This record gives sequence, C-alpha cells and structure tokens, in this order.
Amino acid sequence: MTTIVATPKAIYADSYCNTTHPFGTTKLHLVKFKTEEYLVGGCGYLNELEFFARLLGEYGIEGMWRLHFGEHWPPKIMKSWDTDVLVVTRDKRIFMFDDSLVPISVNEPVYCIGSGGDWAKAYMDLVPDATPEQSIEYAAKKDDNTRAPVHELKFPRRKKEAE
Repeated sequence: MTTIVATPKAIYADSYCNTTHPFGTTKLHLVKFKTEEYLVGGCGYLNELEFFARLLGEYGIEGMWRLHFGEHWPPKIMKSWDTDVLVVTRDKRIFMFDDSLVPISVNEPVYCIGSGGDWAKAYMDLVPDATPEQSIEYAAKKDDNTRAPVHELKFPRRKKEAE
C-alpha cells in the first residue's frame, strides 16, 4: 500500500507503487473545483485515486454525496474499490474518504493512513518536533510497502497572499 500523512496545511506521501513491476510515482494531487482547492492523497490503487480526484474536481467535497442519487451509481470502478483518500481543504480541514465516497471529517491535527500509517503516527506521537517527512521515512523502515523519497504538496500561494 503506502503511507499518507495529512496536516491542516499540507499532505505527504511516499513514492512507491508495489505492483508486479514496482515503480516510483506520485500519490498526491492538487484538485480544483470552481473557486475551491483541495490537496488529495490516497493509498490503494492509483487508478482509483485518479478517478476520485476527477470526481472531486467535478463535484467538490460538498457535492460528493449527490453521486449516490445518480442513475449511474455505483460506477463500475466502485465494485472492487480498495482505496482510502485524505483531502485537505484550503480552510485547513481534513477529510477521509472510503468506498462510500462520503466525506468523513477528521478532527485531528495530523492524520495518517495506509499500510505504514500506524508507524508514521507512532513516530509523530513519540518523537518531539517530528515532521511528517520524518514519520514517513520511519514508516519506510518498518513497512515494506512504503519507500522514500517523500513527496509534499502544499497549496500554491494566491495572488493576494503573494503581495
């Protein structure tokens, strides 16, 4: 699987895809919906993560629940869904999505998912001033499905913020 860490300001992920022929990849996306922006990271299948990112870009967090009322629910890809996704909003909220595609609010300052998520969370709990990057690097030592380098994604500065 992988290790994903979300904070109110950024999202982090390892970069290993362990298929029959493993390869390095990115598991993070900046998704835009109208005037909103989301940081997205997922563990599971990359095609499901990409599908989720496109849905989020079309419906936004507040509109994801509407998918359940559409004539095409559930999409074919959902029949074997095995991906968890973390989303960070620009207003610093963290949400988790499972196979229901309904946003679950996470009321924690840092949240970790994936096969190395427990290792990353333990590291952050036990090491003072630990960074998300360090926690994923530690998880990579304990979880065969997590590997460096660690990727970080933050919101781009808006024009007013840059001035």
